[in-house]
Amino acid sequence: PSKWLQNIVSQSILSHVPCTLIYNGIDTHIYKPYNKQEVRAKLGLPQGKNIILFSADLGITNPFKGGEYITQIIEKYQNNQDILFVNIGGGTTIEKSDHIWHVPYVLNQKEMAEWYSAADVYVYPSLADNCPLVVLEAMACGLPIVTFNTGGIPELLIHNETGYVAQYKDFNDYCVGFKLLYNNVELRKSMAEKSIIRVQEYFTIEMMNDQYHDLYQRLI
Repeated sequence: PSKWLQNIVSQSILSHVPCTLIYNGIDTHIYKPYNKQEVRAKLGLPQGKNIILFSADLGITNPFKGGEYITQIIEKYQNNQDILFVNIGGGTTIEKSDHIWHVPYVLNQKEMAEWYSAADVYVYPSLADNCPLVVLEAMACGLPIVTFNTGGIPELLIHNETGYVAQYKDFNDYCVGFKLLYNNVELRKSMAEKSIIRVQEYFTIEMMNDQYHDLYQRLI
């Protein structure tokens, strides 16, 4: 599901075996932009704050998804009253404070799309990934992303067009990207529009299904 992994396969003991690249796809009938004010009201989120979203299994404690970098970002902006961080995926109950909400793992896809739509920036400093669905889901909902140059992620979003791809494990560069998106509403809007178009053109579940079908037909 990524050129990154395809290149690794080509250098392995499987290099002599045919390898087809088929990206993951998502359901853009579910993952799409929802009205920000309406979903914030539905989810009980404040209307007047910049909402920074992070989501992963085990939430902020997941080391593979860069939880330590999320913690550093939160600490760096802990005195900024205009920011609310939302950490999805950790714990079993919602825990709220003025600066951060901890929300249990969201199983319902439409509800997750609403969380994406309610946010302003998606922070995803993943340290190990292939073709992560969460990146495609956030993009499809018009949410600009700050991430690391990890695995196949740079194949999904375009640096400085649909998000910011910081150098791997470079926290200073990550902060540059975060500050760039946080301070520039017009840039976020432009990135959101381009993200939606990119997913619709390259990463839909219909496209993925068609490519798997074509592959199976060739193998029969």
